[in-house]
This record gives sequence, structure tokens and C-alpha cells, in this order.
Amino acid sequence: MKKNQLLLNRLLHSMIDNPVATNLLTVVILLVGLLSFSSIQQETSPSFKVNEIEIIASYPGATAQDMEQSIVLAIEQLLLNHSYVDELSAQIEEGDAKVTLSLHDWVNRESALNEIKNAIDRVSTFPKQMEPIIVSLVQEEDSLIEIGLHGNVSPLTLYYHAQRLKNAMASELDVSKVILEGQGSAEIVIEVKEMVLRQYDISLADISAALTRNLTDVPVGNVATNGGDIVIRTLGRANNLDDFSNISIINQDNHSILLGDIADLNYEFGENIQPFMLNSQPGIVLIAYQDTFAKPVELSAEIVEFINEYQENIPENLTLTVLQDEAEDYQKRIALLFENGLIGMLLIMFVLAMFVDIRLAFWVSMSIPVAIIGALGLMPLLSLPINMITLFAFIITLGILVDDSVVVAENIHQKVLQGIEIKTALKDGVGEMAMPIIISVATNMIAFLPVLFVPGELGVMFKPMTMLIFAIFFVSLIEALFILPHHLSGLKPKVNTTLVMRWQQASVNSFNILKSRYYAALLKKVMAQPILVITIFVAITSVIFSWTLSDRVDQSFVPKIESTRIDAEIEFPSGLPYQQKSDIVNYIQDAGYKALNKLDGINAHKYVMQDLIASEASVTFRLVSDDLRTFSALDFVDAWRNKIGPVAGVKSIFFDYQVGPGGGQEIVIELGHQNSQILANASKKMMKKLSNISGVADVDSALVDGKPELDLTVNQLGKSLGFDSDSLGQTVRSIFYGDILHRQIIDGDEVKIKLRMDKDIRPFATHINDLIITSPSGQGIPLGEVANINHTIATTAIDRLDGNQFVEITGSVLRQTASATAVMNRIELDLIPALVEEFDGLSVELGGSARVESKVNMPLIYGALISLALIYAILAIYFKSYLAPLLVIVVIPFCLSAALLGHILLGVDLSVMSLFGMIALAGLVINGAFVMLVQINLAIKRGDDLMTSIEQAALSRFRPVIITAITTAVGLIPLLFETSTQALYLIPMAISLSFGTIFSIATILLLSPALFVVAKKKLTA
Repeated sequence: MKKNQLLLNRLLHSMIDNPVATNLLTVVILLVGLLSFSSIQQETSPSFKVNEIEIIASYPGATAQDMEQSIVLAIEQLLLNHSYVDELSAQIEEGDAKVTLSLHDWVNRESALNEIKNAIDRVSTFPKQMEPIIVSLVQEEDSLIEIGLHGNVSPLTLYYHAQRLKNAMASELDVSKVILEGQGSAEIVIEVKEMVLRQYDISLADISAALTRNLTDVPVGNVATNGGDIVIRTLGRANNLDDFSNISIINQDNHSILLGDIADLNYEFGENIQPFMLNSQPGIVLIAYQDTFAKPVELSAEIVEFINEYQENIPENLTLTVLQDEAEDYQKRIALLFENGLIGMLLIMFVLAMFVDIRLAFWVSMSIPVAIIGALGLMPLLSLPINMITLFAFIITLGILVDDSVVVAENIHQKVLQGIEIKTALKDGVGEMAMPIIISVATNMIAFLPVLFVPGELGVMFKPMTMLIFAIFFVSLIEALFILPHHLSGLKPKVNTTLVMRWQQASVNSFNILKSRYYAALLKKVMAQPILVITIFVAITSVIFSWTLSDRVDQSFVPKIESTRIDAEIEFPSGLPYQQKSDIVNYIQDAGYKALNKLDGINAHKYVMQDLIASEASVTFRLVSDDLRTFSALDFVDAWRNKIGPVAGVKSIFFDYQVGPGGGQEIVIELGHQNSQILANASKKMMKKLSNISGVADVDSALVDGKPELDLTVNQLGKSLGFDSDSLGQTVRSIFYGDILHRQIIDGDEVKIKLRMDKDIRPFATHINDLIITSPSGQGIPLGEVANINHTIATTAIDRLDGNQFVEITGSVLRQTASATAVMNRIELDLIPALVEEFDGLSVELGGSARVESKVNMPLIYGALISLALIYAILAIYFKSYLAPLLVIVVIPFCLSAALLGHILLGVDLSVMSLFGMIALAGLVINGAFVMLVQINLAIKRGDDLMTSIEQAALSRFRPVIITAITTAVGLIPLLFETSTQALYLIPMAISLSFGTIFSIATILLLSPALFVVAKKKLTA
């Protein structure tokens, strides 16, 4: 240790003796940081790779049970117990299934993908009629900008112009992709009437065969000629409805008939899908994603300019509207960083100037921009992007950055005031504090280690932020040890006579009086009665922790932030007529307008969107920013909910008015059982119990009502005519749903070519027995004669988790009338145990954010224990003592209680952002107690007794501790008073850090000396 200390001191002294080297180091750090900025990837939100693989299966026309039995169960049997797979979930609907594989963190995604693809390809039991299974990696990426194209035009016209705009954006702008939402997949549908088939003596099979032959380009090969080789191929591709209409069909008499003469051909976008509505007009949403190296703000501006110019090239009855621009939030977050950083730095400089030399205050303040700019230079090297998460790193470290510089500068300043020659003061001052500063920075870094233990998506999201914090601390260490001492070479012990200097000297004198007259007297009393002091601190801390654990403080995994987008998400019971659903959606939209009128805010919204697909719908109001209206998003939701009232024909309505990961249902309960009937009964019981809890609303479950189903079984006559289950099912399917004959790219988009019977004359269940079908031998016969038809009820959706069916029950907490923490505790401690006891074999887990939190908690605890062990080991080695590190670490919970008190007083929920503030606080507090113990050891080495050493160390640390605490808190003051959405994410973190650091003054200056006195015998030993 001594040898390393000598080497370090030699290096530090050489930098002090060589100002050119110091200045060059400063210039290099600043230049590298500034020049690197343009090469740092910028993104509005983190785009990251999560260890998940998605398997998409599509079998149009199949029931949810068909999808489960024939596809999902086979995938589960294949992959459920695979060593790569941590969790397997499946969402099954009519015709579609999505299986999500969550892989263990140690698994290589690409290797797992290839292995799972090969395994899926080897399965031979999948239905032949299903579409190819798609196996892909899950890539989390957020869109940059959303654009609405809307107008009173036909769906085909809307789709045509949306496709043109999509292709133009993809080719002319720096976007990675543009996708369309709000309209089903494009299909060219060929519909044939049964009467026409009989008239021309032709079957669906004849038409299908003819289309299949005519829709494929066939390469013939190379032909050698005198002029060279020529490639020959036959062209069959049809690119529009006219091409399809001119395809020839040969009937049983070998007569040629044009397809357009016997069939209706149309573009469609799915059946029974109401057009997506934007401001009461049919619309389509174009979502653009930025390219990896594009700058979001610049790209957003280019897109908006492009859209404004493109508006002139489309019909007047079509309008382009920018719905959401993530670059605006990104720009606000950066502006928030610079604004708060600048104000914070000026406030820090002002506070420092009150207590120390003006030049010292200036150069200590300069450590903030140097550390931030220097960290920018390390970001490309560490492959770290700038996004809304990594920007937290700069803000969270803002107040901590000056801590090390204050320690070094204060030590040098004290020696200058003692009359020591300036170079000697610089060398001795930085030399004494070099190793403590290195250890302080190391403990600060180690304090953030638990974040790296967070698993899954959240861990991937916050890892870059943690790495950037490490980079900032590293650069701040270089600045404090190698750059700052040279800049302090102009310090002088004499008192200046300028007005500013006299004012500054007066404040310093006042501060010295505070220390020598009041703190010194209080310190003597503390050292005389240390047990009493410790008891008082323990009592205060116990009360705060008890209050927090008594359900009086709400907890949310992420901050609950109001959005300007308010969604009413509607779920209908199965089988509800389409027109009734459409009327209900319009009624709910009208209720939203009435709610705005009630709040005098009819002009406080930008646009309204409406979407209806199958049994789900949504109505969305986009409000103007909160500073341009007189009511909150919650006020609007309450008014909207009241205007809607009870609605017949609606299964549930959920209002989502929160932005980011804090949005969505607050209550999510997952029930699982092998018996679907028991699962249904348990779900209904849980929903009833939830509804009886005061303050709980929007209770819903994923348990859906079944709808009528017809089960067909081939009878003896059918078998004698050549039917089997497969051929009968395919024949009936062709009539009801149709056959997808071909897929081809038209205008850059995949278009399905579908052949079916005319939907207007397709039979209903009341006379399905009379449906004429064609047997394998070509004979027409009623369906009822070849099949037994059984009427049953089929479920329309099934959810599975790790091999079992489960039902998700959701709800919201009305925070005006109930505590979210109290509600969740009642669910977990009362409702769930009672339900498990009542239904044997039932599994119940909390889902949603509670589930993520439960997965994160244990790794965080393990990470915290490892961090504490590492910090303890470093301090034990440095002090050569087992007890000394404990005296430093034990102060942490006392300061954490102050962070909790801040949340209680300000009425802010505890969240993961609060935790990040507490982690930063822990490092800061450890540093304060650690440096005081270092000062005690230095005093003992000078020959002072232990009690005198404790007293002198506490007095010498009085000013640095107060300066560090005040500058940290003051640096966060602008953030605490921010009301913008961007700042609301950071306020819990700022509360933890500011309240904790202010309380650390009492903890370090009063509690630590008391602890040292109690442990004096051990320390002297």
C-alpha cells in the first residue's frame, strides 16, 4: 500500500510541477469529448435486445382451441423444458397464436434462434393448411414519429396514398423502416356466387387451379444463340385487378371463361373491420423508426418538412397530421439537462463562494462540465447511446461530481491558510487525500453495482446508464487529482480588499463562528453522551421506516406520470353484433367531448382516434400540454368516466392516462389451473372480491365468453363418398373463409390472393345443413347428408404460461380514495391465500409491474449485499481494521430514512427512480464518514489522543461536509421545482438525494463522532 502511495504521489507531484502537461490533459479531455459527440448514437428511447424469441403461427379460420391443440401444445412439448428457456407464454386467438420464449440471461440469442428454428422445422404434426410459422428475435425499439393520413375516402384510396407515402419516406429519409397501422393486411379477394358456379358448370377447385397456374413466373432457362445466351421465362404475375380479371378459367366443357365474368374482384383489408378513425374520418397511421446513426431531432425536423411538402401532392380531401413526435420529448429532456445543469452549477458556485475563495469556488464548479464532457468522449468507446435513460446518469451525478473536488480543494486551502508555501500545499494537500479520493470514487461506483444485477428487459435498459455513471466518476477522479491542483496554484492566504472579496470573507468569518462557537460546543455534548445521540437517531429512523412500512406511503415500480394521451380501452363480449359495437364506440367518443365541455376544455385536445377490431376497441383523446389547459389528465378521465356511465353490451372499459412503463393496469393477477372450469370459477370469485374493495375500479378478466361453434364429423355416407375430416374441413373452410392461393409483392407490400364464396350468400348456422358441397368425386351434395353437425360453445381466446392455462385479472386503483400499497397488500395477504385455499390446485401470482418487481427484488438484494461486502473489504484493507468499515457503512440507513421522509412530506410515490437516488446517496454518505475517519487516523499519527483526534477531525470536516451536502441539494433544486413531464420522472430521484444529503450533515457531523467515541477502545486497539 505504501509503495503504491509513493508511486501515486510521485505522479501527482510531477503533474503539479508540469503545468503544460496539466493544461494539455485538460484540452485533450475537452476536445475528445466534444469531437466524440457527433459519433455517439442518439435515440429517443432505448432500443435494446432482450433475450426473447417470438413464434408466430397463423391458421386462418381455426378456433382458439384448434390453435391450442394442434399448434401451441406441440410447441410447448418441444420447448417447455429446453435448457435455454426460462419462461414460455402463449397468447391464442381465433386463427392466430403467439408463443414467447424468455431465455436465460446467459443464453446467446442468435444460437438459440437457429436451434429453435431447426426444431420447429422438424415438427411434422402441424396442420397442412396453416401459414408458415415465423420464428424471430424480439427487438425492442421505439418509434420516432407517428403520422396520421385521414380523409373521407374509400379504404383503397387511403391505402394507396399511405403506401406511396410509406415508400417515399423509406427511400428519401434516414428512417430504418416505416410501418402502417389502423388497417388490416391488404388482400385481393375473388368472390364467386354459387349460382354462377352452377351456371358455368365450374367449381371453386377449378378456379383455384387456374389461378395457381397463372400467378407464377416460371423460368425456362438459358438458350444459346448466335448473338449470345438469352434467358427465357414465362410471366404469370398479375399486379392489379384488371390483370386478375383477364385470367382464363376452363370449365368442365373445356370452354374458356374470363375470371372477371364469373367473379367479383376487390381489394379488402379484413372482414368486419371498421376503418381506423382520426378526427371522425377514416385514417391510417404511419409509424417511422429512426436509422441507427440518425440524429432524432434533425431527422424529426426533416420528416415534418417532408410531410408538409408531401401534403401538396395528395388530394385535397386527404390530410396529414403529426400525431406523436418522440423527438420533442427527447429535445425537452436534453434542454432540461442543460438548463438544470447550468442553473445547478451556478448555484453550486454561489454556495462555494460563500465559504471558500472565489477562485477555488470557480475551479471546483468547473469539475462538473469537465467530467460530463470527458464522459462523452468515453461513450463511443463503451458503445453507449444518448437516450432518455442514459441522460439520467448526467443528472443523477450532478451534485456528486463536486464532492471529490471539494475534499481536495478544501485540504489544499487549509494548508494555504496555515501559511504553507503554495507548491508544498498543493502536493501535500492532494497527496494526503489521493488514496481516500480513489477509494471514495471506487465505493461510489460499487454502490451502483446492484443495478447491473437487475435481470431481463429492465436490466438491459439501465445497464448503459450505470456504465455511463462509472465513466463520469472516472473522469471526475482524473479531474480532481491531476487537473484541479494546478488550477488552485493561484490561491493566496492574504485577505483581499475588493468588495466581492470582503463580502466573501465576511461569510467565511460567519461560517467559522458557527463552527467554533456553536458546533464545537454541540460536538462536546455529543461526545460526552454518545449513547443518547445514537438512541435519538435510531428512534427517528425507526419511526420513518415504520411509517413507510405501514401502507401510508404508496409504492410504484416506476413513477406514475400523466400523459397527454388518454385511451379508453373497450372490451366487448363475444358475439355482439358489429353495428352495436360501432354505436357503443361512437357513444364513448361523444362522452369524451362532453367531458371536455364540462371542463371548459373543448379546445384542449389536438385530435381524437377511434379503433375497432373484433371484440376490442379504443377511443383516444390527445390533449394539449398541461401548461396550456386548466385540468389534469386524471380530471378528464374522471369526467369522461362519469359521462359514459353504465353501458349495456360492454364487458369492460379501462382508462389509460399514464405515460411510459408506469402506465397500464395497476392490479394484475394471474390465475392458473389445469381444469378450465375451475379456472373460470376462481376468476369470477376473484373479480367479485376485487370489486368489493373500496377504491378499486375497471375490474376485468381475460376470461372471454364463448361463442357458438359447429363441430362437423364425417358420417358413413360421407366416408363412402371419399370425405375424411381433413377434406371435409378444407371444403367447408374454402366456402366460409376462402383459400389463400398466392402471396405477392405489390407496391412494396405483401398482398394475399384469396378465393371464396360470395359472403353475402354464405349460409348461416340456421340452414347450414343445406349447404351444397362438392365431394372428392365431383358430386354436389348437402353438407347435412355427409356430416353430423353438433352445436357447441367455443372460447375465442386462451392464455397459457409454462404449460398451463391462465387467466389474467386486472383493475385500477383510484388513488383519490385508496392507497395503492394498501390495496396490493390486501390482495397479496388476504384475497390470494383465501382463493388458493378454496380452489385446490390453483396457482395465483401477481403480474404486471408487481411481477417484474418481484423478479428484480432478489437480484437487487444480492447485488446490494455484494456491493456492501466489496465496500467493507476495501475499507477494511485500507484501515487495517474489521470495525472501522462498519462505523462508516452503518450511517447509510439513517440517511435513507431522510430520503423516505422526503417522499412522505412531498406525497410522492416510492419508485425505482427513488432507489437510484438512494444508491447515489449511499455512496455520498459513505464518502463523508470515510474521510472523517481518515482525518482521525491522520491526527492520531500526528500524536493526538483518540478523543482529541475525533474532535479535531469533526471540526475540520465541518465545512466540507456542509458544502458537499448543500451543493448537492442546491444542484437538484431546479429539478425539484420542475413541472414538465420530463422532470417528473427524475423528481423521486432528486428527492432521495437532496433530502438524504441534507440529513447527512447531522449524520456525519453528530452521529459518526458518537459512534467513534463508543467504539474508541476498538479503534485504539
